[in-house]
Amino acid sequence: MWVTFHNYNKFTIFLYIFKTFCILFHRIVEKSYYMEKVKLADVFNYLLKDRHKYKAISVKDKTDNFFIINRLLSKKYPEQAQKFNKKSIDKSLALDLWFLFLRHEKRNEIFKWIWSKSPKSDKLLSESDCKLLIKKLEISVDDLDILMMYHIDFLKDELNYFKQLNKQK
Repeated sequence: MWVTFHNYNKFTIFLYIFKTFCILFHRIVEKSYYMEKVKLADVFNYLLKDRHKYKAISVKDKTDNFFIINRLLSKKYPEQAQKFNKKSIDKSLALDLWFLFLRHEKRNEIFKWIWSKSPKSDKLLSESDCKLLIKKLEISVDDLDILMMYHIDFLKDELNYFKQLNKQK
């Protein structure tokens, strides 16, 4: 459908072109809004491992993930991370600076200290043991927590005693 403009004044033509532009702009914005967001792990991989893909990350994704990445990189580079830890900093530019700063870092060594595993926490007592102690000692859960913090040896002795009594029955 072609529109001829010879019968319209300049203002009507301007409105028609402006309306068309607004419709196209809305479609572009709507399409970019529904595009899949880049995950933190992807940004990290592009920053450290697949460096050729880093340019494909949008400014919004860089801005959204900057704080966490800066915090993780502060484990090894606390001085540099502190310099980027400003409220008014351009976050996407700061992430680009991290990209330049890490270009000489060995890739395999980075992942060892960034994704380090936390030490496993050993449970002092199982849930069934806790229930047994609460029942036999006639104490509350809060009391048991305090005893676990300060007198774990006493609790273990009592638990062994109660288990031996149950075996004898």
